[in-house]
Amino acid sequence: MSAKQHPKQDLPAVDYGIFFIAILLSAFSCLLLVMLYLSGEIQVRAVVMQVMAFVLGFGLAIGLSNVHYHLMVKLIPFLVIAGVALVLLLKVPGLAYMPEGSDDLAWIRVGYFSMQPSETLKIIFIYTFSIHLAAVWEKINRFWVFLTLCLHGAIPTFLVVDTGDLGSALVVFLVFAWMLYAAGISRKLLALGVLCLAFAAPVVWHFLPDYLQTRFKIAWHPELDSLGAGFQQYRGIMALQRGGWTGIGSSKEAYVSVPECYNDFVFSYIGQRFGYVCCAAVIVLLTILLIWILSVAAQAKDPLGHSLCIGVFAMIFSQTVINLGMVLCLIPVVGITLPFVSAGGTSMCVCFAGIGMVMSVHRFQPIPVRRNVRR
Repeated sequence: MSAKQHPKQDLPAVDYGIFFIAILLSAFSCLLLVMLYLSGEIQVRAVVMQVMAFVLGFGLAIGLSNVHYHLMVKLIPFLVIAGVALVLLLKVPGLAYMPEGSDDLAWIRVGYFSMQPSETLKIIFIYTFSIHLAAVWEKINRFWVFLTLCLHGAIPTFLVVDTGDLGSALVVFLVFAWMLYAAGISRKLLALGVLCLAFAAPVVWHFLPDYLQTRFKIAWHPELDSLGAGFQQYRGIMALQRGGWTGIGSSKEAYVSVPECYNDFVFSYIGQRFGYVCCAAVIVLLTILLIWILSVAAQAKDPLGHSLCIGVFAMIFSQTVINLGMVLCLIPVVGITLPFVSAGGTSMCVCFAGIGMVMSVHRFQPIPVRRNVRR
């Protein structure tokens, strides 16, 4: 057939406008780290690593946005092998290390560079689970299919638990639950899953480390152990309140020092330095980003694209809620970063990779298929 009979399809442009929000948040993160370095609270290495992660994440998002998300399926086996291999490297003596302020050996450090393998498993799981959901889309509510999906979700969750990073394990589980629900799982199977979780909760509590159990017990009232398990949250909420609406600026007299204020508790630092107004601005930007991801998911015309977007939404949303919950003393400290804002090179690259995947779904849309209806 001639070229006239099959005209080249014009692809929509990549949505760089919304990408600007991720760039803005990440640039703000780098600025915060520079400020912390100048005040002597962190070393220059943290600033350099964040800037490098920003540049790498930026390039990763641009690259993924220009590759059809269906083509990535061919690379998944290699990514799975790489992801599992990185987790297993934590068992190699001399490679795994525990950063100051952490509770587990969940990082790999080689020379000047370090990474957290559990972060890479999040984005790999989103892709593998999306492929799995797309393959069983029309029969998702069959009991045995449901069991295989649950097994798929359990494997990466327990792999991350084995690294000691219980916060990331919680995020992986929440991503699994969001994606399963959005795929149209039936109410009966949903109720069965909730029932199983209710029975499992006491068992999970029994095996939680003592320090985590203590954190759960005093999370709402960290002042009860302000010099022990509640120290970080107690200082964090004090710093947030000290900033008021407009913050204390560069004042050192009223400054409240908070452990990990550049990482898990960066929100308290933002509140203290720039006030509630800046905190609200960060939340608004993240909310706009999340709404955009959901809008792309709603427009996606195939199960793979829809599931990928829901997975990325669930990852960023879960991390945001958990991080803010830790700072506001609503949930215990479990070591989760604020997407695009907290220091953490691996986390930033993974978030940018997720944005790149969503931009790819937005750009490349196949022929529509029927969506599942929950019954």
